[in-house]
Amino acid sequence: MKFLVAIRPGIASPGMAARMAATFDRLSQGRLWVNVVTGGDPAELAADGLHLSKDGCYDLTDEFLAVWRQVMSGKRNLRRGMLPMICSDISMRTRSQPLKPHSPKPTQKVSGG
Repeated sequence: MKFLVAIRPGIASPGMAARMAATFDRLSQGRLWVNVVTGGDPAELAADGLHLSKDGCYDLTDEFLAVWRQVMSGKRNLRRGMLPMICSDISMRTRSQPLKPHSPKPTQKVSGG
């Protein structure tokens, strides 16, 4: 059995979402699938605090996934864009050891629009 969780860029930060996914993926022994929901109904997006055009949602998702992949791979990330500036030197660590997803990393699906 696999577990599917949905993440909407702009509602959750990519660093936090990556850390949560890595933890869930490790606990489920690599059985996590992540659905990255790009768009949807404008009223629903606005109710979640996301006020972007359709193209803006796609741009935000591209940036979110770029940061997500850097965090998941343990790379340093310092960037400015649509998302708040993120510096993730220690994004995938706990106090005592690195926190890494089960190998291979969680499967990502992009949907919405």
